Amino acid sequence: MMITKLKVSLIYLFALALAIVAHARLAQATSNVAEPSAGCEQCHSSLSFEGKQAEQYKVGNDIPTLPFRTKTSWAGMMPLTGPKITNASVFFWLWGQDATVSGEDLVIWLAGGPGCSAVMGGMMEQSGPFIYRNIRHYNTTVNPYSWTKVANVLYVENPVGVSLSVGDTDNISSEDAAIDFVSFLENFFATFPELCEKKLWLAGESWAGTMLPYAQAAILDKQPKHVPEVQGTLVISGLETTHNVSEDLVAYQYAKVNQKIMNLTDGDLAGVKDESDRCNLTSYLEQNLHYPPRGRLPGFSSNDCDPWEAGLNGNFDAYNIAAPEASNEDSQAYGAIPNFFRNETVQAYIHSPPKDDAKRCVRHMFYPDGDQSLAPDRSPDFNRPLLARMIERSKKYMLLACEYDYKIITNGTALALQNLTWNGSQGFSKPPLTPIFDVDKIQRGLATTERNLTFATIKGSGHFMGHDLPALSLAAITELIGKGDWTKK
Repeated sequence: MMITKLKVSLIYLFALALAIVAHARLAQATSNVAEPSAGCEQCHSSLSFEGKQAEQYKVGNDIPTLPFRTKTSWAGMMPLTGPKITNASVFFWLWGQDATVSGEDLVIWLAGGPGCSAVMGGMMEQSGPFIYRNIRHYNTTVNPYSWTKVANVLYVENPVGVSLSVGDTDNISSEDAAIDFVSFLENFFATFPELCEKKLWLAGESWAGTMLPYAQAAILDKQPKHVPEVQGTLVISGLETTHNVSEDLVAYQYAKVNQKIMNLTDGDLAGVKDESDRCNLTSYLEQNLHYPPRGRLPGFSSNDCDPWEAGLNGNFDAYNIAAPEASNEDSQAYGAIPNFFRNETVQAYIHSPPKDDAKRCVRHMFYPDGDQSLAPDRSPDFNRPLLARMIERSKKYMLLACEYDYKIITNGTALALQNLTWNGSQGFSKPPLTPIFDVDKIQRGLATTERNLTFATIKGSGHFMGHDLPALSLAAITELIGKGDWTKK
C-alpha cells in the first residue's frame, strides 16, 4: 500500500514537473513572438544595446498620446560636427525589426525637401510602425505595412535646419549636408556599436534622389570608422536630374495626357503648349526618349519659358494630380503630426527638441539660393557622373517614378536615365515592361532592371508612394534588401 502511494506521488510530481517545464517553454515562446512594433503586448524589441550611451536614447512602451503600446525604440538628438555647422544636433528614431532576432539589415530613411522631416513625413505618415492618416479625432493607427516587418529602420532628420534639429548652419549644397550626415553616422554607430555589422541600405524620396548619391559618396570618400558600407539604395519620386529635365521637357505631354485629371481647360493646355513651343521643347520627348538610347540627349534651353509653371493653372495637387480635395479628416491628420512633437510630455518621453513650432517642412534650406550642388546625373560631368558611380558601387539601386506625380514627372526621369552611362553601357535596352506587385499581390506598375539598376513606373500613386500605396512601399523595400521578389504574384 505504501509503495502504491509512493508511486502515485512520484507520478504526480513528475507530471507537475512536466507541466512547469511546458509552461516555462510556452512563456518563453510567447515572449519571443514576432509582434508588431505598435499595438504590441510583450513589446520587446529585437534590438538590444549594452552601452550607457545607448541607454540615454531608450524610449519606453507607453508613448504619451498613443492609444496603444509600442516596442522599445531609441530616439533623441545626436550631435554632429561639420565645417559649416555650429552647436548642431539632429533627431533620429530607431526601430528594431519585428522578429525574434533583429536580422542583418538596417535601412536609413531620409526625407525630401530639402527641409522636410523624415520622422513626420516618412515614419509617421508612410512607413513607420504607427501612422497618422485619415484618422478621426487625431488618433493614430497601427501600420500593417510598416517597414519594420522586414528590417531595422532608422529615420534621420537631415539636413541641419530641418524642424527637428538644432544649431546654426551655413550649408549651401547637398555636398555640405552629406558631410554632416557622415558625422551623424560616425556618432550614431559609436553609440550603437551592435549595429556596425548590419547591412546598410539607404532610402528616401524627392530631394533624397539628389542627397543620397552625395551621402553614399561621402561615406566612400571618408570611410568613417565603424560605419558599414552602403549595400544599395531605394529612391521614390526622386530628383536625380535638373528641374528642367524632370519638369519643363515633359510638362506639355504630361498635361495633354492628364488634362481632365488636372482640370485644365483647353485654354490652359494651349498655354502650356505655347510656353513649350517658345523654347522648342514640345517635341523633345517624342524625338529623344528611345529604348535603347540613340546617343546623348541634345542640348536645350528653357531660360525663356516655363511650361511646367503654366501647367499649374489647373485645379489639382501637384504632388498627386488624382487626389480629391483634402477632407477635414485629412487636414486633422496632417496637423496632428506636428502637434505630436509640440507636446511637452511627448518631447520628454522621446527626447525630441523642446519646440512649440515643430513643422513638417522648413522652407528656404541652403539659403539664399537653394541647393548649389550639381544634379547627380551630371556631377561633375556626363562622362563619369556621381549617380552612375554610386549605382556601380551598389548591389542594387532602385528608382521609382509615380504616375500622378507632377513634381517629378516620370518621363523626365526616364529621359535622364536613358542619357546615363553606368556599368559600361548607356541607358536601358528596354522600357519598364515587367509587372510588379505589392505585398497583397496586386499589380501596381512595371519595372526594368539592367546592370544593378531598377527603374519602375508606378500606377495609381502620387509623389508620396508610401502614403498612396503602402503595400507597394513595403514590397519595394523588401525587394531592395533581397527578402522578396516583387515580380512574383
